[in-house]
Amino acid sequence: MTDAVQAELRAHPAAPPARVEAVKARLERVSRDRLLLRYEIACEADCVVLPPPGPAVRADRLWETTCFELFLRAPGRPDYLEINVSPSGRWAAYDFCAYRAGMVQAAVLAPPALSLSVKPRCIAADIELALPLGERPWRVGLCAIVEERGTGRSFWSASHGTAEPDFHHPGCFAQDLPPPPAL
Repeated sequence: MTDAVQAELRAHPAAPPARVEAVKARLERVSRDRLLLRYEIACEADCVVLPPPGPAVRADRLWETTCFELFLRAPGRPDYLEINVSPSGRWAAYDFCAYRAGMVQAAVLAPPALSLSVKPRCIAADIELALPLGERPWRVGLCAIVEERGTGRSFWSASHGTAEPDFHHPGCFAQDLPPPPAL
């Protein structure tokens, strides 16, 4: 048995999409340190800027174009983890000691594994994450940035906590991911 978190993400009103109709996200905890993510962008696929495929290496500034993001924080704690995965295969993982403070590269057990599917009306990204999460529950922020050709970026989250897009804000950690399933 697995536990899953699902969300219909909402675009931040300060940066609305032009042609993207919806973004959905699903997070499944399949074991102590393994997560499966799925993002679906409903739109004419050719309107979204997708970075060209590249090696699955760490990279910064992935948020400057289409990117899938996950934020994790243990309940009652100020520190949190940010994971970014680009449709190109590049990725980033950062630990923060508090809200936007003390950013350092985060440890991962393996680089994220990405499978991208581009169809005429849907872009889907399946991402497998291996992270040292342990046995505890987590507060989760499921987020995405979608860049549309010629119109800019929209910022999608299950919940927005500020007047400007800010996925780091505590209000974006909107859902609970329970402890791992018993073996």
